[in-house]
Amino acid sequence: TAQMLLGNMDEAAARFGAILKKDPGYAAAHYQLGKIYLAMGWMDSALVHAQQAWRIDEENCWYEILLAKTYERRQDGKNLTATWEDIVKRHPEEMGYYYELSNAYLMTGRGAEAVEALDRLERRYGVTEDASIQKQKIWLAIDKPDKARKELMRLAEAMPSDNRYNAVLAETAMSYLDIGVKLPDTSLGRMLSESQSYFFSAPWYALSAGLTIVLLILGVGLI
Repeated sequence: TAQMLLGNMDEAAARFGAILKKDPGYAAAHYQLGKIYLAMGWMDSALVHAQQAWRIDEENCWYEILLAKTYERRQDGKNLTATWEDIVKRHPEEMGYYYELSNAYLMTGRGAEAVEALDRLERRYGVTEDASIQKQKIWLAIDKPDKARKELMRLAEAMPSDNRYNAVLAETAMSYLDIGVKLPDTSLGRMLSESQSYFFSAPWYALSAGLTIVLLILGVGLI
């Protein structure tokens, strides 16, 4: 470990390799070798040792997380999502693991399942700003502006005392229904409403309005 801290990966790998020659079942040595090979970009060797560490001690979440990171680097989406699903199942109390699972689904182009992973988080802990905003971003990224807007409404309902969300929703809803800002002035709600007619021919029209709403909330939240 000291050699790893000093940046001497080859020496560290040699030392852990020597340990494994004496004790092939030493999970911690496999784990450290997996980390070293992952850092060095030796994906096949990293996978072998990450898998071995976890097989020896399946109760150690750090071994399985290393396995997930190795699958991520190898762009193995099927095993990546399956591993994070197992980690969340084993450790449902860890909020950060739900975000990792969501990101894993995003990497494999499964946006709806990425949102569902965050829904599971909120079913356990209640509505959270971070998860809700992440879901809004995902819906926009997969061309679902209406679902992003509904998620914003859900966040506003869950946090009625927070005027940031209600202010944006009020303006958006009024303009969307054509009872707010009038022409020739424009608004986000009007843009979102008018974009529905062009969704299939020019989807970026709706996405730009929806994404602006999300970014506006994020920006106000920093004030």
